[in-house]
Amino acid sequence: MKFLGLSLLASVALAAPAQLEARGNSQPENCDNPGRVISIILDSSGSTATSDHEKLRIAGGKDLVDYLTSASEATDKNKADTVSVVSFDSTPKVEYPQGDANEQAKKALDGVDSSGGTNIAKGLTAGIEQVAAANPGNRGGVIIFTDGLDSNTDGIVKQINKAKEAGIRVSWGHTNSPYKGGGSGLIGGILGGITNLITGGLNAMSGESGKLDQRISEAVLASGGTASIISNSQSQREFVQQVIKNGLTNNDGKCGGNDIGESGGPLINDVTTLGLCSKNAQAVFTYSPKSQHEQLTFAINLVSQNSPVNIQATYTNKATGQTSTVTVNKGQASGALQGEANPGEQVEVVINTSNADSNACQYSTVTNTVTQTATVTGPAPSSTVCICKCDAPGAKPMPKFEL
Repeated sequence: MKFLGLSLLASVALAAPAQLEARGNSQPENCDNPGRVISIILDSSGSTATSDHEKLRIAGGKDLVDYLTSASEATDKNKADTVSVVSFDSTPKVEYPQGDANEQAKKALDGVDSSGGTNIAKGLTAGIEQVAAANPGNRGGVIIFTDGLDSNTDGIVKQINKAKEAGIRVSWGHTNSPYKGGGSGLIGGILGGITNLITGGLNAMSGESGKLDQRISEAVLASGGTASIISNSQSQREFVQQVIKNGLTNNDGKCGGNDIGESGGPLINDVTTLGLCSKNAQAVFTYSPKSQHEQLTFAINLVSQNSPVNIQATYTNKATGQTSTVTVNKGQASGALQGEANPGEQVEVVINTSNADSNACQYSTVTNTVTQTATVTGPAPSSTVCICKCDAPGAKPMPKFEL
């Protein structure tokens, strides 16, 4: 198994990303990977020309291929994984049939374009069929990157549930990018919006891609997968690391990932992480800072605002003992936890729910970090300095400075 390096982590600026920690015990040294069967499904509809104009979904797919074990890297304990690449617009296309996780798979990702309409259900069907044909048992997983502009929610949920029944874990990276259409001024904005609506693109009125339907995220989480809303370019790649830490398949649980149906796990800066509150079970999210004096804000939101559930969220810095708590319910659907942390300090956000009434009950956690910068005040001047002509009475030449 290869480990992803700095390519998945943003450089430290005003908003500093997390160094992720897997939930629970660390990965055992003798972790046995019997070989996973993975399908990477990419949205190739016309809307991705603007919602993912940097082709970050392709970069994310390549990072997943790099993480998988190719035939040339396989050992007795770490057997080879296989991967397929599926793209979809109005119809699906198998860009790379289930095979070795090698450079050819990465080249297939480069062939994914941005044109046509959007039929996510058909894309899921094609990816699931690639995995199911290998009879993977509990070693199957699909990861989809999409902006979610498809009205056939029933068909999408049906395919996710079908995957779950087959033991295939589904993870969903939902892009929610600002509108970056062409043209300028009112006419350019209107025409750009019309173009994107025709091709299945961004909402011309709101300037954002479609929201992730609660039924879809519920089905994804129930399959054991990760459902995240990606709001910026770097967080799309960090989503991949979140999927890896959670586990690409149900079998990854014994190698440090979460068991099926659990909420919790690593939190990523600027990535919205969804959790299920229907089971009234505790969820533990973890975060480890990279920069000194990170000012942390964890926004807790009740997605299912009609639910009678009560959510108590508690932030704890394990090293310093700093804590904060917030309660969220339909009377107060959002709250924030705040604190400060430094590298090497482990942070936990623990979610406890009670009085949930339905399987559709969901909440979200958003992490935002800011690096604190200290400002040092310079010494006050000891005297008044006056610049005047050299021939003025009492004038003295200024000293010569050389750099």
